[in-house]
Amino acid sequence: MKTIRLIFVILLLVTVSRTQDNSFLRTIIGDDECRTCYFFSLDVESAAYNGRVVIENDDLFDFVKSTKKLSWDEYKEFAHELFINNRKLDLKSYKVRVNARTALYIDKISENTFRIVPQIPEFEAAASRGCIEFIKEFFIENADAAKANSKLESTDCREFVLSQNKSLSTVRKLSALEESFVIDKLFHWQIPVVNDHYTGLTIRRYALLPKAVNRNQ
Repeated sequence: MKTIRLIFVILLLVTVSRTQDNSFLRTIIGDDECRTCYFFSLDVESAAYNGRVVIENDDLFDFVKSTKKLSWDEYKEFAHELFINNRKLDLKSYKVRVNARTALYIDKISENTFRIVPQIPEFEAAASRGCIEFIKEFFIENADAAKANSKLESTDCREFVLSQNKSLSTVRKLSALEESFVIDKLFHWQIPVVNDHYTGLTIRRYALLPKAVNRNQ
């Protein structure tokens, strides 16, 4: 009987995890006409660089459309497989070079849209404290005030963001490499982020709400 209960609990946890993954991915790739699109994080392989990059969803679609001739619906399936199966994007058949250590230049196809995720010890230390503390560090001007405004100090990162009752933008100037690091960490925690031309990296609160909710929040 205990074995049956254990199997049931495991299956339930797997189902919940996949539901969360699918919801997050639908947010990332759900809009093909975005002005500022959500970022996708993935590993790539090439002669010039092997490792993690971040790229805006529309730029990844443009690359896949150009190189693999995929439609938008086919691209969504392709992106879903990359994410769920943690697949690497193979760039070995293209002429790739690293541009100023911040991005990849793919000859005649993509220029600086694949942004390299660096190692930054200071930021790694912030990330080691967990998602909520990481967001407090880079997106909240006064963490104590944010805690006071929250009805409870949630241990769930998405709930913490929602408790702020507004979208969150970076509170200090970040370099391109620092931005890429932050984007990648948030993607890992399934927190969608955009790079707004006016406010910088931004976590849109409505992206964490049920899809029926009005986007004016």
